[in-house]
Amino acid sequence: MRNISVTCIFGVLFLSTVACGEVVVPEPTQTVREFLGATIIATTLNPTVTRSYEVTGEKTDDGELAGHEIVADGPALDEEELRLFQSIVLDEKSYIWGETKKCPFLPEYALKLEGESGRFLAFISFSCNQIKFVEGDLERLQDVDPARRRLRRLVSKIF
Repeated sequence: MRNISVTCIFGVLFLSTVACGEVVVPEPTQTVREFLGATIIATTLNPTVTRSYEVTGEKTDDGELAGHEIVADGPALDEEELRLFQSIVLDEKSYIWGETKKCPFLPEYALKLEGESGRFLAFISFSCNQIKFVEGDLERLQDVDPARRRLRRLVSKIF
């Protein structure tokens, strides 16, 4: 009987959290830590500067952001947008691991985060449902089909 009561209490707390729209930032798993690396994780969790951009899909020699040209500057991320971004990129369930799509990566949006640990860019492509993290010369590309709706919600909040 006691187990049912505890389970019910946790269920009610969970449902009230979800119903209230609170975004939970997960603790990165080992898989996420290995994929993103310490700098991207630390900067994601504690950025001092956030920027958003609409970008061209195709890379050019003159591209200002890792080869992509800026179409429009967007605003800095507010606290809600930042938490949503954190909840997506730090969640192992946002990604499909071990698969590579054969479609070209053509991002529409980019986010730039800077902090004491470093800086990186996150390019978002809805044509392939992928996200690419660029930290210096290092690029990390991953399928984000499971997070498509949350990424769409994030982009619609920002732009």
